[in-house]
Amino acid sequence: MTIKRDGKIYKLTDEEIRSIIAAEHKKDVRYEYEEAVKRCEEEDWISFASWNECEFGTYSSENDAREDFIDKLTEDYIENEDLYERNPHQLYNHDFEEDVMDFAKDCDYLA
Repeated sequence: MTIKRDGKIYKLTDEEIRSIIAAEHKKDVRYEYEEAVKRCEEEDWISFASWNECEFGTYSSENDAREDFIDKLTEDYIENEDLYERNPHQLYNHDFEEDVMDFAKDCDYLA
């Protein structure tokens, strides 16, 4: 595979292609968790108001706690995909809100 940047053509190695695909997939997973967190907050099912009491990390703000929460969910999802050799296309059949609610319970973020 080749790409063109600034008028120059570059040939990508198989490893570079896999890396790009993995990075894009991770972005997709993170987006799904961001949206699930947003929906759960809008429904008042979860709240990050207790961010300064969280046992899982030290945060400087509610947004910092939210971002770390989403990062952790994303990392766990990708790790489980690797461990259980799941097809990345199963992403669209996954219940992200359930993951958010389960982890929110563990972190004491349930509203």
